[in-house]
Amino acid sequence: FEIIDLSNKYFIKMANIFGGLFSRVLRIRIEGNINQKLTDSIVGGLKKSFWVKPEAVVVTISSPGGSLTQAKNISDILKQYSNRNNVPIYTFA
Repeated sequence: FEIIDLSNKYFIKMANIFGGLFSRVLRIRIEGNINQKLTDSIVGGLKKSFWVKPEAVVVTISSPGGSLTQAKNISDILKQYSNRNNVPIYTFA
């Protein structure tokens, strides 16, 4: 998990693609096989990032595959986070 400071010109250009200028973006990288350990890591990271109050969440995915059940769990967790915090989630694979 990382917070992206969009004062950097590159990120300002990317933010404009999303239709607005975000000041804080929470970035989640999903790499490797999708499994229970990865799901637990995402849940733990989201719990630790409660203070961030992002305006958007960007999820980048680089995975050869894995558990369909855990992929669904991750999707549900991210949807709940989005709904609870009223933030859009953008995914890139």
